[in-house]
Amino acid sequence: MLRTPRGLRELSLTALLLLDDVAILVLQAALQEPRPAESCLPSCGLPSGHAVICISLTCWLSCELVARQKGLRRWGGVLLVVAIHVPVTWAKVHLMDHTPLQVFSGAVLGAILGFGHFALLQRCYPHLSSSAWLVDNYGAKASGPDGYRSLSPEG
Repeated sequence: MLRTPRGLRELSLTALLLLDDVAILVLQAALQEPRPAESCLPSCGLPSGHAVICISLTCWLSCELVARQKGLRRWGGVLLVVAIHVPVTWAKVHLMDHTPLQVFSGAVLGAILGFGHFALLQRCYPHLSSSAWLVDNYGAKASGPDGYRSLSPEG
């Protein structure tokens, strides 16, 4: 992200993470659902912020991989993303930091945000890619074999 701070790919990921954080803060403030008594954290627990972020990233990255990769790289990448992110949601219940309902509601919200962000980006990409102040390292104009423009000086 530091090498291409104005790229569409980086802007998209940053927008998703900011959207996740805003949704978490607003819902936790509005719902005021306490965490389980065993939790050492005093903050509100509905929805689980870890579940929102992990599942939104899982959904968005999985859509990106399915849209851009072929064969084993596609499904291997999706399995890797799921293997990294999904256990975090289980751990929040196992460690008694959240109830299953708090994690489930966070996962549902994360899925909505992740899939929605991907769909919105697909719809808005033609308009964003024509912007003079953004580097198009995201879509069809990108020249790399994985659908992304090379960040190296030679490429």
